[in-house]
Amino acid sequence: MSSENFMPWIDAAAGLERIRGNKKLYTRLLKSYLGTINIDKIGALLEANDIPGAAVEAHTLKGVSANLSVDLVYKCSLALELSLKAGNRADEEFAALKKAVDETIPVINNIVTLWQEG
Repeated sequence: MSSENFMPWIDAAAGLERIRGNKKLYTRLLKSYLGTINIDKIGALLEANDIPGAAVEAHTLKGVSANLSVDLVYKCSLALELSLKAGNRADEEFAALKKAVDETIPVINNIVTLWQEG
């Protein structure tokens, strides 16, 4: 596995391509991304039955994940957003997104650590 292939979680090569290969910038963006992931907010909105609000949050997470090529979170955010926009409660999609976030965070931390040391 190359240091730029963290599949299926993250396609760092694609993320780096978007920013012309600047690993320092990509590392900073990943660290910032960790600070913006707020799965609990989406869960609270769903619990409050604020489906439009949860859809907006899922959409935002989807966009940021796509830009950084955090593929697993992107796919789950997309599924949640589409389900919410269709008027579904989307409990299964939210559970999948939460699991994806939980699986992705350690991978991102490893990338950040690896590239800060390298």
